Amino acid sequence: MSLKQIATLPCTDSPSGWNALLPKREAMAALSAAETANWLIIGGGFAGLAAARRLAEQAPQARIAVLEAHVIDENASGKNSGFAIDLPHYSDNNVTGTAAAQAEIQLFRRTLEQLEVLVQTHHIDCD
Repeated sequence: MSLKQIATLPCTDSPSGWNALLPKREAMAALSAAETANWLIIGGGFAGLAAARRLAEQAPQARIAVLEAHVIDENASGKNSGFAIDLPHYSDNNVTGTAAAQAEIQLFRRTLEQLEVLVQTHHIDCD
């Protein structure tokens, strides 16, 4: 299998405000062609990091690699307003009454409950 060279990376015009508050991070070594992993997660945003964390919980002996084109949590996930909600982002008032919307809201609420457990377990200082 030949490796494809990626010529264009995502454009970020400014750093994430959340990451700008943190001490400067050192870059990790680039993943080389000789590396192997049991799992490869593409994307170091909220979903990618959550998937990697969950895999690590379920398979602690597995080698998990997160491949990010730019800086971990610096793009869309790092540039959000910093809060999680349990309602869909679309604005149609009738949408929340459907069975599918109610199932989606329940999924969001379970996700928020899991997030709260993570915050408490790891003593994360946040509101």
